[in-house]
Amino acid sequence: MSMRIVLKIGTSSIVKQNSINEEFIDMIAEGVSLNMKKGMKFVLVSSGAIGLGKFYTNIKNPKSIPEKQAAASVGQLYLMNAYKRAFDRRDIQCAQLLFTAADLSNRERFLNIQNTFKVLLKSNIVPVVNENDTVAVEEIKIGDNDTLSALVSLLVKANILTIFTDVDGLYMNKNDPSTLIKRVKRIDSELFNIAGQANSKFGTGGMFTKLKAAQIATDAGISVHIVSNKKIKEFFNMVDRNINIGTFFEPSTKSSQKMSWLKHNSKTKGKIVIDQGAKEALFKNKSLLPSGVVDVVGNFKRADIIEITDQSGNVVAKGLTNYSSNEILRIKGSNTKNIYDILGYKFSDEIVHKDYMIII
Repeated sequence: MSMRIVLKIGTSSIVKQNSINEEFIDMIAEGVSLNMKKGMKFVLVSSGAIGLGKFYTNIKNPKSIPEKQAAASVGQLYLMNAYKRAFDRRDIQCAQLLFTAADLSNRERFLNIQNTFKVLLKSNIVPVVNENDTVAVEEIKIGDNDTLSALVSLLVKANILTIFTDVDGLYMNKNDPSTLIKRVKRIDSELFNIAGQANSKFGTGGMFTKLKAAQIATDAGISVHIVSNKKIKEFFNMVDRNINIGTFFEPSTKSSQKMSWLKHNSKTKGKIVIDQGAKEALFKNKSLLPSGVVDVVGNFKRADIIEITDQSGNVVAKGLTNYSSNEILRIKGSNTKNIYDILGYKFSDEIVHKDYMIII
């Protein structure tokens, strides 16, 4: 399979003074074009809609959700037009994809989006992705495009995620350029402490969110680079030569894209409460059956991500449910052989299969 690369482009790269940075976008299109000729596939995750909306409307300092959504609806148009112009000059088609956390926290929607990416990449079309800010309220908001870029990397089964930013990479001491960390084998709490939570001038994500994105991607076996947007030409020249610039994060050798998706997708839709016997079974790598369920909390659909808790409220596991909350309430405590008699149909013997579950 061709090498797949996800590029995350931040607001600080897109916004220049009081307008869109056409020169930078043109460099992106040029680098993508040259490497597509070598057989590589690219996906762009681009911020900048709200930042640009501030300049092209009278909403100069959007604070409320409706103001930010209005700014995004205008800015997104300017953003995509800039990408289209840059790629048109190189006879490359690009496509716009907008979605929210709700689209990624449901397995069926996740797979539908994944299939769309497959068709676009197979057709040599460059997807340009952003969060759908015009509809994303807090409950369905991914929150930052660093995290979105990591989730998109899982979606497209990327080999590399590159996050362009306004610094050279991750530093041991952000005030000392000589302390650049060039290679990271494992992301731990100490590294998060080093990253801190300082935000950039325009966007919503600082180095902390970039490190979180790197953790999601590397857990799934994806290599991650954090690279200065001033070194974009260097990156495109080295991407197929295994030469690292900025900070390089090694992929996990014990990787699973499905498990990384479950582990890091925090938008659970509800809870299934289980008894002690079921809890012990889960710790022995067993699936969750109806007989071990005592209650359901919240409303959720089949294929939603849910938490599994014990009767004291402790979270035991996280997984994809084969049944809705209403269906589980009807079959809880029952033997699997009675599911069909109760519901009139049966999707599965298991409420949550062990292959689609992670123990917390």
